[in-house]
Amino acid sequence: FKDEISHVGHTLESPRESLAGVERVAQIFLRIMENPAFANGRGNSWRARWTTLVTASTFVFNPAIQPRAFVLLGKLAAYDEVDDDLLYQTLATMRGALASLGETDEALPISVLLCLVNMVGNLPPDSSYLASLFWVGIAVMQIGHLALYKVGLSLISKVIRTLDACGAFLPENGEGFQHFLMSARVAVEKAADQMDEAVGVSFRYSFCSALSLLLLRGMEDMSTKDEAYEVLLQIIGVVANCRKWQQADCANPDRKYDLILPYLIIIMPTAGVRKELVHVFTSSGLAMSSDMKQNIEHGGYVRLLDQIHKIDIARKCQSDYILYPSILAAMLHKTRSDQETMILYSILASNITWADATMSLLVIESLAPTMSTTMNSHNSKLTHKLHDVMVRLAIVRPHFDPDLFIQQQSLLQQQSGGAGGLADIAHSLTVEAIAATTRKSVGAGGGHVGALSPTATGAVGHRVSNAPPTRGREDSSDRNPVSSTRSQDTISMMSKQSSTPSLGNPEGSTFDRSMVPAHKEYLSRIGFGGLGRVIVFEGNMVQWRELAELASLVVDQML
Repeated sequence: FKDEISHVGHTLESPRESLAGVERVAQIFLRIMENPAFANGRGNSWRARWTTLVTASTFVFNPAIQPRAFVLLGKLAAYDEVDDDLLYQTLATMRGALASLGETDEALPISVLLCLVNMVGNLPPDSSYLASLFWVGIAVMQIGHLALYKVGLSLISKVIRTLDACGAFLPENGEGFQHFLMSARVAVEKAADQMDEAVGVSFRYSFCSALSLLLLRGMEDMSTKDEAYEVLLQIIGVVANCRKWQQADCANPDRKYDLILPYLIIIMPTAGVRKELVHVFTSSGLAMSSDMKQNIEHGGYVRLLDQIHKIDIARKCQSDYILYPSILAAMLHKTRSDQETMILYSILASNITWADATMSLLVIESLAPTMSTTMNSHNSKLTHKLHDVMVRLAIVRPHFDPDLFIQQQSLLQQQSGGAGGLADIAHSLTVEAIAATTRKSVGAGGGHVGALSPTATGAVGHRVSNAPPTRGREDSSDRNPVSSTRSQDTISMMSKQSSTPSLGNPEGSTFDRSMVPAHKEYLSRIGFGGLGRVIVFEGNMVQWRELAELASLVVDQML
């Protein structure tokens, strides 16, 4: 144990690191007690004596000792079944620790959460607290404090794993993953709704979108990215298993599926960079041929997402699809590698046809600053994909005439003297059409949207089939500079004429500030007004304390 002990002596910079040192020391002693030399029961008696001493200190307030005692209690609780009485006392301490966040450091709430993570695995399957602990973890993640988020993420992962092992998501226990957890939410519904309202997401309106946004917050920070990625993979696997038996339930043709698309959309940029797209889609339960696996890294993932979308539509279990492009738009406002940006624009080009045409225009207008920056990219494939988004959006816009569109592009192609500049001219044409349609739909109405109902899938598919084939852009470095300038000027015009002034200033802008009023108003109406804020770690102690007090109410209502 020499190497393990040597790490504990290093200078500790935060309460979380200090508690991690206690965890390592406790784990060393527990491994000593498991040594075969103590097979006669001496190790068990030592552990029982240790548990008695630790419990005596755990529930007595002491800023120096109590956090360490909770960490030890959690490690010891992993060896014996935890009864509800001990869990009740732990949760009562958790309630007080969250309510007093800011008066002391975060060591106590972190230590209690670490204790809960270790306790969950040994709770009896019929525990009245097990499923509700998922919502405690969600509330802690919603606070937005990085150190608390990490432990909250571990808690929901452990709860999901334990519930899955207990068979909680099987048909005899409910309708599946979402239904089971939302049923457990009833016990803390009032406080959880208050927390949702304060944060700006709505589990009641769209469970999968709200959960994916909270996990996206972890994916956007390097210190939590790996953990959030693993939790997303875990959820995708659980939901895929639920979808299998839901699909096989022929006796109930009206049974709805658990939605899996939001989780796939969130994880795909990272999975693409890590070359794990095949693994992700295999985990999602899709049967893929060898050809599909070979093509998946070259855009085949878009067809697989469309396939899942059609299955959801057939069972009438689709959510409000305006959330998907909105989430993608928020992700595109963050600095990313070209490969991640390429994946996001590829998905956006596909699912922008899923949503209402008017709302799609608003999402794209909110993306105008980012698109303006992307147009300066030297990556020809990326600028081509941006053109693809524009073409698809033009196709689904109101009063689109596909024949006139093709005729106009052919005429402009002839005027340009060849096919080389067609992609740029078409790009300029479609962006101008989008800007004009947006001004007509939004400007006259003072930022209000009239028609918000989802577009019929069949109609969208028919219009998309009339799109002219796009060409590769490998020769974009030699394209006509006049045409490129016109494309840039058109996007700049789109930014300047927006009803949101901050659209004209891409630097330092966030998705919240770049959203046009009608887009922001609609998201607020469905409970997702904080969509842009919830995916980043920002705030101060005053804000964290207010949210922590709301999280303490979730624990209080659970008790």
